[in-house]
Amino acid sequence: MTILENRLARAALGVVTIVLPAWYFILPTFTGLGEHAGPYIQETVSLGRIQWRDSSSAAAAPASIPLIKEFFGTKWLDKPFRDAAIVFSPSNLKGYDEVAWWQVWMFLMDLSGVYVVWVLEGTKRWGVTGGFLACVWLFVAQLVTIGLAGPLWYFLLFTFGRSAGGLGRKDKGNGVPKVEKKANGDGSMLLPIILGLHIGMVTMAYFSPDQSARHWWIWAWQPVPLWIGILNSGLSITVLRLPGVKRLRDHWLFSAETLSLVVGAVSVVSWVSVWLKAPYSIKEIFIPATPLGQQTEFALVCRELLQLDYLVSFWAAFAWLGCTFLDMYAARTITGVEFATAIVSIPVQCLMGGSGFALLSGWWWKERQLLKVKNNVLKEKSAKSH
Repeated sequence: MTILENRLARAALGVVTIVLPAWYFILPTFTGLGEHAGPYIQETVSLGRIQWRDSSSAAAAPASIPLIKEFFGTKWLDKPFRDAAIVFSPSNLKGYDEVAWWQVWMFLMDLSGVYVVWVLEGTKRWGVTGGFLACVWLFVAQLVTIGLAGPLWYFLLFTFGRSAGGLGRKDKGNGVPKVEKKANGDGSMLLPIILGLHIGMVTMAYFSPDQSARHWWIWAWQPVPLWIGILNSGLSITVLRLPGVKRLRDHWLFSAETLSLVVGAVSVVSWVSVWLKAPYSIKEIFIPATPLGQQTEFALVCRELLQLDYLVSFWAAFAWLGCTFLDMYAARTITGVEFATAIVSIPVQCLMGGSGFALLSGWWWKERQLLKVKNNVLKEKSAKSH
């Protein structure tokens, strides 16, 4: 038995996923958002229009569009998503904050990889219900920022997840080896759902030629994790269980591998586009430019908040991966060289293909190693039964 099979030890190690986010939570950035962005949001709501100076025009001409105040017909959704739509406006409205446009668009493309990992991890461990709960948590993250909700998810996932050291032993009483239900979860319908809902809506919100349409699409996109969860779970327990359709689930087009390859390719293409097309440096786009919490202009406060959200949420994701790699090393599932290589490869892959690609790549490497353990356990069981 390894030390990381102990729940308290796992929790102690898992704290690394929430240390930076805890610091982020008490940052003056949130104070700044309230002090400097709050009055602007209230003024925009009162005026009923989003106003800015279009920096894409040579004369920096004033521009404005009508503010959508109600979208879903329920106050508990409309108010937080209305304020969030205003916070997103510097990044998704053309000419408002061009630096933020590149950063937030890349952030949302990389979120596709987060959706895939969360849903497959949840489904692998707890079936359709687990995949749906992952989407509900992602929906909550839309309300409170993923920089706050994401790290807690990773902490709980690692703390209460099964240790790699327990995969080769038997559960008490029934002699069943401790192996996961599936090697990588069930993502049969996730590819068209994520492409159509998340990536499709984000593309419209950031590339539509009509400014009011961009504002509408950012509204429509915000609750998308919930729609992903409902569609994926609903199809999994209805249509995908029909005899004729059920056979298609084993086709490679509907496999989790294809899903991850396509979504990873989206992350890589987006990242390469930022490198080649953006008229700003990577540092300027992704790293806050001034001491945190010192911005006073609304657009810059929003840019800083979303930059931190991006950095902190992926820090937590990679810290979680690092914890799982260490757990595998402690269980002798991987060697010391493999562990070191896996850790070093994370920043390298971030630079090469973006954070979403690096997360998907690291997760798949983990799954392949655990699948080897599972197969060995099943072979041993089969040999003993004969």
